[in-house]
Amino acid sequence: MKNLFLRIPITFLALLFILTHALAADKSYVVRIDNFFGGPVHKTHNEYELRGEIAYLGNSPLESIRIHYQIDDQEAGTEFFDNIGVYPYVPFRYAVSEKWIPEVEGEYEIKIWFSELNGGNIDEGVSDTVSVYVEVYDQLAERQMALLESFSSINCGSCALVTPALRKIVDENPDNYAMIYYHPMHYESSPLYLFNPKDQNIRRDYYDVFYTPWSAIGNLYTGGSEGVEDMLMQLELQKWSGFSLDGSWHAENDSLYIVVEGEIFVNTYGKDYRLLIAGIEESVHFDEPPGSNQEKDFYHVMRFFAPDAQGTKLTAGDSKNTFLQTIEMPWFETLEPENMKLIAFVQEMSSTEISQVVQLDHQSPEDEDDTTNIAEFSENRNPFLIFPNPANQFIRLKGDMNGILPEQIMVFDLQGRHIKTRQNTDYIDLGDISSGIYYLLIQSGSSVYREKISIIR
Repeated sequence: MKNLFLRIPITFLALLFILTHALAADKSYVVRIDNFFGGPVHKTHNEYELRGEIAYLGNSPLESIRIHYQIDDQEAGTEFFDNIGVYPYVPFRYAVSEKWIPEVEGEYEIKIWFSELNGGNIDEGVSDTVSVYVEVYDQLAERQMALLESFSSINCGSCALVTPALRKIVDENPDNYAMIYYHPMHYESSPLYLFNPKDQNIRRDYYDVFYTPWSAIGNLYTGGSEGVEDMLMQLELQKWSGFSLDGSWHAENDSLYIVVEGEIFVNTYGKDYRLLIAGIEESVHFDEPPGSNQEKDFYHVMRFFAPDAQGTKLTAGDSKNTFLQTIEMPWFETLEPENMKLIAFVQEMSSTEISQVVQLDHQSPEDEDDTTNIAEFSENRNPFLIFPNPANQFIRLKGDMNGILPEQIMVFDLQGRHIKTRQNTDYIDLGDISSGIYYLLIQSGSSVYREKISIIR
C-alpha cells in the first residue's frame, strides 16, 4: 500500500468507552460498547461484517435496541434488534445484516452508536459513539489458524471446570485452532509456572491478567474463560491477515533449530508487529495433583518462547516485504520433541491484535527419507526455473527438460493440504487459488522438487 496511514489501533473498546465517558461527565449512558469483532484490515471487494458485543447497565432486561453505523462520510445505516431478553450486564452480541463491501484501498472510519432502548426515542443516544479504523488492501493473506491464550491456576476450582471446555473447542479443530495454556500465579509455586516464569509474567502482564480463569483471542476477545465459544474462534479465523507464515523446527544435539519465513502485505509504519514463537507441551501428567483443584493432567502447556516472549519486530521495506527468522537456542532436555508443538504468531503489541498463526512443521532428523512430509521433498537441486514468481494467474516451468514434460505439477498450502494438480505439462493455472504462499511440487522421473511460490493479486 503506497500511502502511509496514521491509524488509531482497534483496542478493547470498553477502555475507549471509559475514557470518553469520563471526558463527557455531563452525559450518562446506560449501554456499554465492549467489543467489536471486525478485523483491523480487510480485502477489497469482500464483505465486511459489523459485529460486536454490548452490555446494558440498567435494572431491567434488555429487550430491544437500535444500532447506528456510519462509514466515513457516507449516509448512516441503522438496524433494530428486538426480542433480545438478556439481563443487565450480560453481553448481547449483535450482527448487522447489511454487509459493507469496500471497493478501494484506503483507511476507513466506522462509527457505531445505539438508541431506541426498550422502546425509547430513536433520536436519543444511549451509548457513546465509538470509532473503529479499518485499513483496506487489494492484497492480503487468509488466516491460517486462530489462537486461544488461556490463563489458569492449579489452585483455582473454576479453572478446572472451564479448562476442559476450552480444550474441547481447540482439539476438535486441530487444523484451524491452536491454544497456549499459561499458569501465571507464581505465589502457588506451581511446577508448571516455575518452568519459565519470565515468559509467563510477560504474557500475563501484557494482557493485564488479574484473576483466573481468563482467556484472550487476540484483540477479538479478552476476559473470563467461560465467555469463550467456538463462534469467537470462527470469527477470528474469518478475518483477513496482513501476514503469511511458514516454518519448521527440530531438536538435535541439545539444541533447538527454528526457521520461520513469511510475507508482509500491510503498511507497518507506526505499528509494533512482533513475531512470537511459543513452545507448547501437548500434555503434562502428574501422579499426584500439584494443586488444590485436583487437576493431574494439563494440555497445550506453555513451556518457552523462542528466543523470548518479547518477539521479533516485523517491518515492511520499500521493495522487500518478506522476512526470514532463524533461531538456534539450547533445548530443554526434560522435554520430548514428540510431545511438543511450536506455534508462531504475529501480534500488534499496542492493540493486542493477532494477525496470523501457524503451527511449525516438526522435522525429526531421523525422518529425512520420509517423503510424506512436504518439507522434506527437494534434496536435489531443482533444474527448473519457475516463472513468474510471485505469480498472478499462472506459472510456467523453464529449463533443460530434454523435450520431456514433468509428470506432475502439484500445489499444496502451507499446512500440506493438496490444492491442485496438472499432469504432463510445464504450465499451471493459478487463477482459482487465493493469494498467499504455497508449495509447488514438481515430479519429474524419479525426482520430486519442492519450491515455494507466492500468489499475489
